[in-house]
Amino acid sequence: MRAEVEFRAEDGVTLRGWKYVPDIPPNKPAPAIVMINGFSGVKETLTQYAQAFQAEGFAVLLYDHRNFGASDGQPRLHIEPSRQLADLRCAVTVLRGFPEVDPERIGMWGTSLAGGHAIVTAANDRRIKCVVSQIPFISGHRSAERFYTVHRLTELRQMFDDDRQNRLHGEPSAMLPVVSDSEDFCCLPSPVSKRFVQASIDQAAAWRNEVTIGSLENLFEYEPGALIKFVSPTPLLMIVGARDNVCFPDLAFEAYENALEPKSLYIHRAGHWGTYFPPYLDATAYEACKWFKEHLITRMEK
Repeated sequence: MRAEVEFRAEDGVTLRGWKYVPDIPPNKPAPAIVMINGFSGVKETLTQYAQAFQAEGFAVLLYDHRNFGASDGQPRLHIEPSRQLADLRCAVTVLRGFPEVDPERIGMWGTSLAGGHAIVTAANDRRIKCVVSQIPFISGHRSAERFYTVHRLTELRQMFDDDRQNRLHGEPSAMLPVVSDSEDFCCLPSPVSKRFVQASIDQAAAWRNEVTIGSLENLFEYEPGALIKFVSPTPLLMIVGARDNVCFPDLAFEAYENALEPKSLYIHRAGHWGTYFPPYLDATAYEACKWFKEHLITRMEK
């Protein structure tokens, strides 16, 4: 069963998504997972993961970030990690209040940029009892240096400054493509899977291949890997793509080494975009389900 849900963030913005409820006996609340998408992603592209978790007995809350998809918020297509993190804490509160959910068995799953969000939230919020961080974004400053040459990065920082000045005078924010096959500036300049772009278009009418230029500036200032050692004692599974050229595997491995137990690492052979297609989608969903079942069902029932 899947139902539409909406809830208000602390500042009054309405967030919308889906609640998945497993086939459970009456009066036996289920363990539950809050799910969040990555940079510019919308909920429709994650339905296969949500369905996999539901099939294994988990309730799921999957929602669109503010300014994206079905959720409200202005400016549209603007990413602000601090706001998304605050909204995520609110989503945990909402999920714990569903009558079908056991509030003491809450897990979190995030992918790409939201893999970083999952790390930060699990480090700060002990209501989270188990976390999966898939192909996580670890370091904005270090990623910026890999995405762009020094010359291009200097140009881009000037664009940030100009956009900030223009917004001060009431002009709308400039926009950048998320991905591009040209030499023009885009947010994720590594070669992109055309299959992923087409699948995003096919699956989600709300998805747009653009965000505000301020979104990229915010990305470069975000350092979720710095908090990874504080996730413990919450069990952490990190899923990494060995050929990932967006959320770089060496940064993920370094962060994983800094994490404390209990932790586990699963590495698949694809790149960033390949994670979302079979056979890697099936493998990563299986590993996440196994981790959630171990820490939200098996260990808590002993």
